Amino acid sequence: MRMGGDPELAESLSLSKTRNRARKLSHDRGFALLVVLWSLGFLALIGMHVLLVGRHAAQATLAEQAEVAAELAADGALSERLYDLATRGAPALKSGYGWVVSSNVGILVRTRMRIEQGLVNPNKVGPVFLEALLEERGISKAAAARATAAIMIGTERGDLTAVSGLGQRARLLMCRSGQGAMHGSIQTLDDLAAFPMVGPRIAAAIENVLSFAEMDDPLPGAAGPVIRRALAHASIPVPPRSGLAVEGALLIVEAQVERGGVRIRRHAEVIFAGDASMQPWHVVRWETVPVKSD
Repeated sequence: MRMGGDPELAESLSLSKTRNRARKLSHDRGFALLVVLWSLGFLALIGMHVLLVGRHAAQATLAEQAEVAAELAADGALSERLYDLATRGAPALKSGYGWVVSSNVGILVRTRMRIEQGLVNPNKVGPVFLEALLEERGISKAAAARATAAIMIGTERGDLTAVSGLGQRARLLMCRSGQGAMHGSIQTLDDLAAFPMVGPRIAAAIENVLSFAEMDDPLPGAAGPVIRRALAHASIPVPPRSGLAVEGALLIVEAQVERGGVRIRRHAEVIFAGDASMQPWHVVRWETVPVKSD
């Protein structure tokens, strides 16, 4: 007896297999699509990262170029002031130490120059003259005596036990700060202002007559009115004013450049000398310094 299959069952089985194959194919295609989409997203992320890195590098390059351009402009302004001084001599020096605008066409360039003559180095001058100078600048006699004693002690030219003008609190402050024994040379106005008996007010009062680079007592003939009065007050002979001598003098020159968001200040210290080969001065310092609001 021949047994025949059920047509409906066979058709049902065939349909079921077809559906299973379709489901599997759909699943494979969905997974493949997911892999493609994930790959595209990953590539987009990498592309965005490369773009951001490139943009940052380009911005950094532009910023560096702007700083280099500002530095070159500042150095050019410094050289221009020095050559002007070499050509015209002392008359090229402006009074005081104020800024002079030398260019203002798309870029602001300011320069200032000071010759280190006839100024006071607090590391070098004696106590009698220093106290007289402080009094000439409006400091009371008692405060001037205390500040002078503190400077002498701080620069290792005095002794706390020999200073009668200091009170107990002043002695204690100086001992605690380490200035009762050794401090060393004063290099900046901030160093001077750090002395307990000096402070920012007294330091600011004599700021425009100070020179921390001056190696000797101020030249009376080149000194300004305040220093000449202090010399007379201290009973130091004051010869007739002779003016400034550029040859062999130390000059402080600064240039500040502002362009867009870039601000840079270049500081130079040079000594004028006739034996210089390429230019009529020898460079002591030529560097970038922090920009201050002065």
